[in-house]
Amino acid sequence: MTRSRPALALTAALTAVVLGACTPVAPPPPGPAGVARIAVDTPVNQTGQELVIDDRGLLSGLLGEKRSTLPDILAGDLRKALARRGFTVVTGASGSAPALRVDLKRWEPYTADYSTVTVDLTASLVDGGDGRTLWTITRTGWQVPTDQPRSSLEASLSASQFVAQTLVENWQPAGATASAR
Repeated sequence: MTRSRPALALTAALTAVVLGACTPVAPPPPGPAGVARIAVDTPVNQTGQELVIDDRGLLSGLLGEKRSTLPDILAGDLRKALARRGFTVVTGASGSAPALRVDLKRWEPYTADYSTVTVDLTASLVDGGDGRTLWTITRTGWQVPTDQPRSSLEASLSASQFVAQTLVENWQPAGATASAR
C-alpha cells in the first residue's frame, strides 16, 4: 500500500510534534561569572494581553488600587530566587549592578486542566555600566509545569515561581564556593 504525499507529510509533521513534546528542555546556560549584586527589572509584557493576576472588582478600580500583574509577580519571584542563591538583590535603577531583564512574549495557561503554561521569553543580564549583555537565554514554546492548580491564576503563580527558579538555577554569586551551595 502506498501513501500519498499529503498523507506522508501529515505523518511526518505529527511525528515531529510528538517527538518535540517529549524532548526535555535543556537547562539554562551557567550564570555570569563575577557577579554578586543584581537588580531585577519588571519584565516587559509583549504578549498583547494584560496578564492581570488579581481583579479586585469595580470598587477597587474606582479607589485607584493597583492590580497585580504577572510581570510584577515574576519580578518578585526572580528577586526571591536570586536571594536564595546568595545574591544581593538591589532595588531601583542601580548603575553599579547588572540588571536582569525579561521580555515576556507569550504566557498561555493550558485551560483544559491548568497543568502547564506555555511561555515564550528572553531573559538577559545587562551590565549596569556599559550596557553589554553578560548572560542571555531565549525560550520558545516552553511548557512550564504547574503544581496542581485549580485556576488560571494558580497556574500562573506556580509557573512564575518555576520560571524564576529555573532561569537562575545554575547561577552562583561571586565569592561563593561550590561546597557552600
